[in-house]
Amino acid sequence: MKVTKLGGVGYASSCYYVTDDMRETAVVIDPSVPPTSLPPRADGREARLTAILLTHAHYDHMLALDAWRVPGVPVCVPRGDAMGFSDPDYNVSGPVFGIPTTYAPPDRLLSEGDVIPLGDESLTVLMTPGHTAGGCMYRGDGAVFTGDTIFADGAIGRTDVSGGSFSALMQSIERVLSLPRDTVLYPGHGRPTTVGNECAVHGLI
Repeated sequence: MKVTKLGGVGYASSCYYVTDDMRETAVVIDPSVPPTSLPPRADGREARLTAILLTHAHYDHMLALDAWRVPGVPVCVPRGDAMGFSDPDYNVSGPVFGIPTTYAPPDRLLSEGDVIPLGDESLTVLMTPGHTAGGCMYRGDGAVFTGDTIFADGAIGRTDVSGGSFSALMQSIERVLSLPRDTVLYPGHGRPTTVGNECAVHGLI
């Protein structure tokens, strides 16, 4: 699995373009920047996009969603956050950003344990509510895309917006920190980290 980070400037989230090791197929996670941000490849080949994945339905993670949409490529969102496509209050485009925005409905609603194929690899859905009511993570081989649940250096997601729950977030963070210590965490904002680093910051031996 190969990961390319796009964006992450201003209030835009970190957008991840993930391919299998052979770079034949790809998914985009949290499409906050348009596909034109992809760096050109020396061989001129492009991976085949097979899914658009959202860790949760907040506006700053969906900014370029419409630019990524193409026929036959499903937009996937955790089931509990589906309302964020039609409700500007839930997706916080209205109350937080002052730009009330809605989107066409998603194509697939995800649940715990669902598998997203990625060539001969895959990503597995881990439900991690707290930042939103239905947030999730995507776990691959040695890596997890955490959305806004946990960030580097002990930072955690906010819970003071629609669907947020501090107690649920703490349970989700415990789940993350129970993963193997060498697991790389790719958060929705900021730099990557590891489970081991965050365990140390949170005082876990």
